[in-house]
This record gives sequence, C-alpha cells and structure tokens, in this order.
Amino acid sequence: STFAYGILEEGYSREMSVAEGVDLALRGLTVAMKRDSASGDGYLVNVITPKEHRELTEEEIFKRLKALKIPLPPTLP
Repeated sequence: STFAYGILEEGYSREMSVAEGVDLALRGLTVAMKRDSASGDGYLVNVITPKEHRELTEEEIFKRLKALKIPLPPTLP
C-alpha cells in the first residue's frame, strides 16, 4: 500500500533496532488498513535478521499495539 510505504520511508533508519522496526511496521500497516480497504484487516508481522526468521504471535502484536496506543482491530482480542 502506498499509505504504508509513506510511513515506512519516513520512519526507517538503518540504525533502528528490531523492536523499533516492528513498531514502524505496525504503524504503517495500521495507516494502510484505515485508508485502503484492499490492505486487509489484520496484522501479520515477521522479523527477519541474519540470525532469525520468525512470525510474531498475536499476543506479541497485541502488546505492541497497546504500547503504541493503536486501537485493536476486531480480529484481535
């Protein structure tokens, strides 16, 4: 989504931590879901580094959204 790209391009830094990258991705996805119906209505977030590749659990995503004060979509508890 061009809406997500705008958030990602503005907030990305090569020096950011994985946690900061996850937060940025969640903000980008949230904006895309609000403004572009083709973006869907849920979060799937993967962390990919030279040392790991894993999908965040729904609970991890819920905690980050709550910390960022992003309202939860109906698909999450």
